This record gives sequence, C-alpha cells and structure tokens, in this order.
Amino acid sequence: MYWVFGTYGWPSLTGIRLTPDELAPLAGGEIIAVLFYHGLGHDSVEVIIYGEGTDTTPGDILYSEVVHGLEDWNWYRVDISTPVAVTGAEDIWVTVRQWHDDGQYPFGMDGALEEGWSSYPGK
Repeated sequence: MYWVFGTYGWPSLTGIRLTPDELAPLAGGEIIAVLFYHGLGHDSVEVIIYGEGTDTTPGDILYSEVVHGLEDWNWYRVDISTPVAVTGAEDIWVTVRQWHDDGQYPFGMDGALEEGWSSYPGK
C-alpha cells in the first residue's frame, strides 16, 4: 500500500504510485489486471488507474471500473477491459476505492511499504 485516505466510514482509496524508474523496464507493455485484498467493508470497490500527477497526488483518470459482489477477507483480480499502456516515462497510480462503515478496516498493510510511507488526511 502506498497511498491511503478516508478511513473513517466513507470511501477509502489505497494504491501504489509506480514511477518511471520502476516502469522503464515495462515500457511498451500494458496493465491488464489489478490485484488487491478486500478486508472488511461493503461488497463493491472501484478500481481506478491514474496518470502522472505530483509526488503526492495522482493525475487524470486513465481507467475506472466498479466491481460488485466481493466477500470480506479475500484477494481479488480485476481484469482491465481497456488495458492501460505503459510508456515508462510517466508515473502511473493504481488504486482501489472501497466503501465501509465507521470502525471497519478495509485494507491490509505489511512492512514492505514502498519508501516506507503511508498517509491519510489529518494524521
């Protein structure tokens, strides 16, 4: 998990910012699927892939799809109906927005954070 906000009963967004250094070896390829873990929350998520923005904020939406029928505490793969091209020259942010109630924990996190950083507003 790289970036997260809204963890208090409204939609939360988490994802990873992939930089040109990370994407350069994949230039000319495409993002064809997104893998994520769905913790405790509603049965729907929105997969959103953004283009380059700033170091802390994603850019324009390149792809968006709402997925329904999820069960808590499972891994999911969402195949991208319109693959996103990887140029290797710009950031790509791959994110998942989940809806949940107050006190629920929709995302998991391990100790392998990219650059050791995670964030949510006000904290």
